[in-house]
Amino acid sequence: MNDQLLDQPLAADRLPSASGPSPWEVLWQRKPYVALGVVIGLVLGVLYWSMAPKVYESTAQIWVLKKQPDAPISADPSSVAMANFNASEDFLSTHRTLIRSAVIVSDAVAKGRLSERPTFRSSARPAHDLARALTVTRDRDKTAGGGSANSQILNIAFRCSYPDDCAAILSTVIASYREFLDNRSQDSSKQTLDLIEKARQLLSDELEAKEKAYDEFRKNTPVLWKSQLGTTLNQERLAVLDAQRTALNTRLARLRTTLEEVEAALKQGRSRADLLEIVANLPGQGPLMRAMQGPRSSLTMETGGETINNMSAIGLEQELMALQLEEGRLLEDFGPEHPRVKSLRDRLQTVRALLSPSQTLEAKTAELGDRIQHAKENLFTLRIGQLKQELADSERSLKSLDELFQKEMSEARKVFPLEIQEATYRRAIERSQALYDIITQRLRELNVVSGSRGFETQVITPPTEAEKISPRGSIVLPLSLFLGLLLGSGLAYLAELTDKSFRSIEDIRRRLGLPIMGTIPLIPCEDKEQTADGQEEGQPAPVLVSWHRVSSREAEAYRGVRTALYFSTHGQGRKVIEVTSPNKGDGKSTLAANLAVSIAQSGKSVLLVDGDLRRPSATKLLGLARPEVGFAAVLAGLAEPNEAIRPTIVPRLFVLPAGPTPPNPAELLTSLRLREVIEWMRERYDYVIIDSPPLLAVTDPGVI
Repeated sequence: MNDQLLDQPLAADRLPSASGPSPWEVLWQRKPYVALGVVIGLVLGVLYWSMAPKVYESTAQIWVLKKQPDAPISADPSSVAMANFNASEDFLSTHRTLIRSAVIVSDAVAKGRLSERPTFRSSARPAHDLARALTVTRDRDKTAGGGSANSQILNIAFRCSYPDDCAAILSTVIASYREFLDNRSQDSSKQTLDLIEKARQLLSDELEAKEKAYDEFRKNTPVLWKSQLGTTLNQERLAVLDAQRTALNTRLARLRTTLEEVEAALKQGRSRADLLEIVANLPGQGPLMRAMQGPRSSLTMETGGETINNMSAIGLEQELMALQLEEGRLLEDFGPEHPRVKSLRDRLQTVRALLSPSQTLEAKTAELGDRIQHAKENLFTLRIGQLKQELADSERSLKSLDELFQKEMSEARKVFPLEIQEATYRRAIERSQALYDIITQRLRELNVVSGSRGFETQVITPPTEAEKISPRGSIVLPLSLFLGLLLGSGLAYLAELTDKSFRSIEDIRRRLGLPIMGTIPLIPCEDKEQTADGQEEGQPAPVLVSWHRVSSREAEAYRGVRTALYFSTHGQGRKVIEVTSPNKGDGKSTLAANLAVSIAQSGKSVLLVDGDLRRPSATKLLGLARPEVGFAAVLAGLAEPNEAIRPTIVPRLFVLPAGPTPPNPAELLTSLRLREVIEWMRERYDYVIIDSPPLLAVTDPGVI
């Protein structure tokens, strides 16, 4: 048992946690298993390192550069942009596949006679095995945070089991790859030139045929005049006619609307003089209407509180001049008896009368009002006639414009297909000419730089000497150590799961789920030997360290158990304590006797009952002889408890010996007498400690 004193629980019903030990505790407790796993892993690693086939590797670096011709001075922007695109495209992915392709490796095997080397001597497919052993990767700049995306360097590596073959085979593959690129570049340049030359010739013939067809079309087609805006004469005439038609339609709509309004007003009974303002506001074509729409002013005359508004003298003079001019124009077109001429002359008389002086203001005003009213009616009639005449003239003009527009439209329809065909000819010739110019320019450039096309390769790092890469001790040994640790940890956990024994106080606490009252260290061997050899009558055995060595570490441990018992009862009067163990020889009787001595030393009255009726030992530990009357006789009803109890040398400690061994101890313990005896002892002693038989040996402890 461990001699360390554990923390004491304050209550018996306060159980510790039942969680298992941590992984580190398991590994530490099972250190031998972990060490065994590590040793096994290291041994296997060393065996693998010494017996595994050796693999060697040779590496090289190739710079692959795509040749770009110098752009000519006259190159157009599209060709320059295409050249820049080709220069920036990623072509190394293709070359990585090309190096490991069957074309390259088969050529290398054939020209380098690689099948005769030890590496491929026993191989049925040397080209296939060579491709599998080759590794081609793009070089990355480790300081650029992920590598340069435009790196044009390839890393080539070859692995085999013969160090002398690595560099030689890799050199043969690189030579085959470079030779293939040179041949392919020359063939590609020649094929490209031939194809472009054929395309140029075809385009030249096609362009010549299109130009001849266009010339023939122009000879057999009327002249198609075009203005500066690109429109034909028919299109311009149609546009002018359409604008005139639109203006006439607008004028006709306004005239019809005005006439309809006037007719509706006349039907409603309005006078012609009142309607003169409506027709006068409509723009006219002749001088009469322009005179009617000219500037007017008002002449105010006050007679008897009334105000008369009329045209001023200046306005009448202007009106007279306009009417005279209109009369001269009408006389040129019509005779003096024409109705329009007569109406105009009436108007002249009215205006002259307005301009002539009057004898009195009242007569002048009355005569002036009549003449003005009569003049307005005449003007209204004249204006209506003029509007109707203008409406008829406009309708005839619109009809003439419509006929002319339809005629021009017919002519335009005849010319339109010819225009479409002519435009089609020109577009086809322009497209062919543009394509021909591009191909001619491209052919000129290819002729200048025909020798600089393809790819240029340069070996910047020749194949290195073969270096052993597998198996590596720096990798095998740490890996075997790691695997050994895993194996040892697995063994440790397996042992932990299968082991059901107690190895520590924590195991007991965790598995039983019960509080630990304390730990008792091992008693020195000399004390046990003295107990076995014998002891003086009435003197406790040397193993009772609570009596013989009060200041010893063992005695302090028993006092710790006593203190734990005091605190665990919480003053509830738990006086009867049974002490047992799984098997015999575990020290239960020694614990019961030392605990009884420790409690008695604290001032409590204690009764130690030797309850092991089969092999009693508690009485002997206290130095008392085995009496004829004991616990068995009390249970059998042959004696009272006080008759069998014996005092000891320890103050306040009494012993109830087991007495002679009865033939039926189990039946005695299952009798009702046991409960009565225990109740009797509980009433008379502070603590009753019963030393019972081992728990796994007999059923007596369970009964007690």
